[in-house]
Amino acid sequence: MIDRATELFLRACATRGVDFSRSVMLGRQEVAGGGYAESLFRELGAKAVDSIDASEFEGATIVADLNKPLPADLRRRFSVVFDGGTLEHVFDVATALRSCADLVERGGHYITVSPANNWAGHGFYQFSPELFFRFLSPDAGFRMRGTFVAELRPRQRWYRVPDARELGKRAYWRNSFRTLVFALARRDELVDLAEFAPQQSDYASAWNEQRAASIEAGYRELLRKVSPGAMREAYSSLRRRRSERFDPAIFMPVRLESIGELIAP
Repeated sequence: MIDRATELFLRACATRGVDFSRSVMLGRQEVAGGGYAESLFRELGAKAVDSIDASEFEGATIVADLNKPLPADLRRRFSVVFDGGTLEHVFDVATALRSCADLVERGGHYITVSPANNWAGHGFYQFSPELFFRFLSPDAGFRMRGTFVAELRPRQRWYRVPDARELGKRAYWRNSFRTLVFALARRDELVDLAEFAPQQSDYASAWNEQRAASIEAGYRELLRKVSPGAMREAYSSLRRRRSERFDPAIFMPVRLESIGELIAP
C-alpha cells in the first residue's frame, strides 16, 4: 500500500532526477484511497509500469516467485524498481534482493519502503537500514542517495539515517511505534550480483586482523586494571544507554516536506 507519506517520498525522488520512465513494482501496489498505483507512476513520468507477483490474483504483469531467480530477460531492464513492502513476505529474501536489484539498469534506481521496528507478524522479516546500506553499496555497483526512518505515529516523525560504516559503530533505533525504512539508491555500475553477499559493517571492520588483536589486548588489559565497583558502574551506564530510544545526535529529525533537499545528487 502506497500511503500519502510514501507518495510524497516518491514525488521527492522524481524532483531529484529519478527517471520513472520504465518502472516495476514488487507486488502490484495499491494507493491510499483505493485503486492500483499505475496512475501514480505515470504522473511521475512512467511510460510503462510493470508489477511482479507470485500469483495472478491482483493482475501483476509478470508472474514469478521471488524465492527463485527471475528470468534473465528481465535483468537490467527497468529505470526504477520499487519495493513498497513485498520482500518481507518472501522467505528467500537474499535471492529476491539480488534478483530485484539486478532488474535496475545502469543509471536507474532501487527504491524501498520496508518495515523496520514493531511489525512482528506482518511478514517473515523486519529490516534494518544496515541491510540496504550494505547491499545497495558501491561493492554492488550502487550508491545510496538517501535513507530515512519514519515512525507511524498519529503524526508521523521522520529521521535521516546515517551509514553505520561511516559512524564507526552501530546506529541503533529503539522505539514503541511501527517504523518504516525508506531508501533510494542509484545503480552506477553493472556488477554481477549472483553471488554478492555483504558483511555487516562493524563486523567487517573488526575482522581486520590488526584491529581485532588490538581490541582483544585492550579488553584483557581493562579487565586486569578495573575495580569491581568501576565495572558495575560501567555496566549500569551501558544499561542506561541501551534503554534510550535513539541517539538524537545520530538520527537527525527531518520534515517530510524537506526530504527532497536531503536526497544526495
